[in-house]
Amino acid sequence: MLEFIRKHSNSIVVKIFLTILALTFVLFFGVSDVIRRLTGKDYVVKAGNCKISPAMLKNEKIKRISATPNRAADTDDKELTMSVMHQLIWESIIKQFSKDFGIAVSDETVKRYIGGMTLFRDKNGCFDAGMLRGFLQKINVSEAAFLESSRRDIREAMIRASFLYVSTAAGSEGFVQANLEKRIVSLVRLTPSSFSIRETPSEEVLKEFHAANPDLFATQEIRSFRVLELSESSVAQNVTVSEEEIREAYEVSAEKEERSFDDMKRGLADNLKQEKVQSEINDLTRRIEDALMAGEDIAETAKQFNLKVMTFKKVKADGKDEKSRPALKNLSYGDDVIAIAFSIDEGTDSSFSEALDNKKNKVYWSV
Repeated sequence: MLEFIRKHSNSIVVKIFLTILALTFVLFFGVSDVIRRLTGKDYVVKAGNCKISPAMLKNEKIKRISATPNRAADTDDKELTMSVMHQLIWESIIKQFSKDFGIAVSDETVKRYIGGMTLFRDKNGCFDAGMLRGFLQKINVSEAAFLESSRRDIREAMIRASFLYVSTAAGSEGFVQANLEKRIVSLVRLTPSSFSIRETPSEEVLKEFHAANPDLFATQEIRSFRVLELSESSVAQNVTVSEEEIREAYEVSAEKEERSFDDMKRGLADNLKQEKVQSEINDLTRRIEDALMAGEDIAETAKQFNLKVMTFKKVKADGKDEKSRPALKNLSYGDDVIAIAFSIDEGTDSSFSEALDNKKNKVYWSV
């Protein structure tokens, strides 16, 4: 057809056809645009003084599609249009709000904002400009567009923060006078009297609440107990090792062929004494436990076996002694005492446990 028009370009019929075609194009494509501009409707949406033109909407849609190449074509065009529209509207609101209230974001602030993103930090936690450029190349966004987007995000955060701030009475004055800004602020002061109970519940209501919530009215358990302490040093001072015992230990020692008796004597004596002390302690603790189980008086038993007695009265499970008797907090194994004291049954005694006192001396104790 183009060949036919070219050959008969001087024909009156062809000229009339081309004239009609041109008028049709102007009528359907040019006049509507001219009318829109003359009537001030050269935009899709207007947010305040910011207008979103069809060209802006189209360009943003193209950018969004380019950033998501795997998106199925024409399957959700309406959804995409609405998403882009909402984005442009919100950006226009931020822009207008920032302009009206003089919210400016410096280049240094943008730099710190981007530098704080974990996405662009290396394994040492330092900002890596190469990672940023690679990311922008991957999503097909220019550095200038990314910087402007970051600046807009900061403005958005600043705007949102203005409406999310909640202050106590003590901090309200500083908030109102921040940066010497002038604002009109309405404050609501809440005091205990604001929540006063205007109606007194009946006796029946109180009884029902108490019966339905027994855990709210449980008192902390309180116990009184005594701790018996046996010092290893008091046992060791009565234990001796003879020369004959040391000689016998040397004769059966595996190091006899390599070391002399005099060289090993002190070490052998210490080991023998420690074994005898431990054996004596095991015997003493067993005899003490048997005596207490038989119902013998604690004071007499302590005197007989040279035990230290510590008395604790009205102690709570958290270890606080109401009458401040020998404070458990000053006892190196006080936490263990509390745990055992509140786990055994009333009228029973615990077995002896080994511990170090505040002077790092080994002791054995029972509750």
